[in-house]
Amino acid sequence: MSSLTSRVKLTKPAGADQVDITILDTDFDLVDAEIGFPNVPVSSPLPSVPYDGQVRFDKNDGFLKQYDAASTLWKAISPGAGALLQGNGGAWKTITPTIGNVTLGTPGQKNLLDYIRLPGNLIYWRYLLVLGTGGGITGVMSFTLPAEFPYDIGASINAGVGGDTIGVGTANAASKRTVAAGLNGLGPPGNVSFVVSDSGSFVQNGVPGVWAATNWIAASGIYRTSAATNVT
Repeated sequence: MSSLTSRVKLTKPAGADQVDITILDTDFDLVDAEIGFPNVPVSSPLPSVPYDGQVRFDKNDGFLKQYDAASTLWKAISPGAGALLQGNGGAWKTITPTIGNVTLGTPGQKNLLDYIRLPGNLIYWRYLLVLGTGGGITGVMSFTLPAEFPYDIGASINAGVGGDTIGVGTANAASKRTVAAGLNGLGPPGNVSFVVSDSGSFVQNGVPGVWAATNWIAASGIYRTSAATNVT
């Protein structure tokens, strides 16, 4: 009785089996499809039933990848020309993050977090808060980092602590002040609040001034994430 090879699933006839040209042709096609670094066209998926060690060049993000059965992941081997070096997560993303102790008001309000993954485990982010009519801050203001890229607090790589500085920016209420963006919750995914650089006070009601319509915070920074570095 015939069997299949463990990786490419070629037919292995038993010694008494007669040669079947159809089966031979199917085997030749399977071998031919695996020669070299086969391309995955843009908008097409990687093989859905891969074998351990299978290799593909993924034109969707420009990475040469190999399937690792132990982790059930397609792992990036190396980037090709024009690769999206931010890795897992694609290009820039914009979300409306969860915010704490803020009333946005209307109209003209903004609560936007842009972020992109850099090579390795770093996330670069930009945040903008603009209050509309009726808007204000009632306590220590905070926003939540993207759920897909939680802040890395792994003890094995020096655990994060409350207040870790991960960015800088400007807060403009009744007065304009430089602020430091710091981690104020170990997460996941982690929360960020702002400390006024010349006073050490958290941005909150009355700091650096009374918050009202058109007041804003703009900041950017980098933090390390615990999300897998593999491109999927």
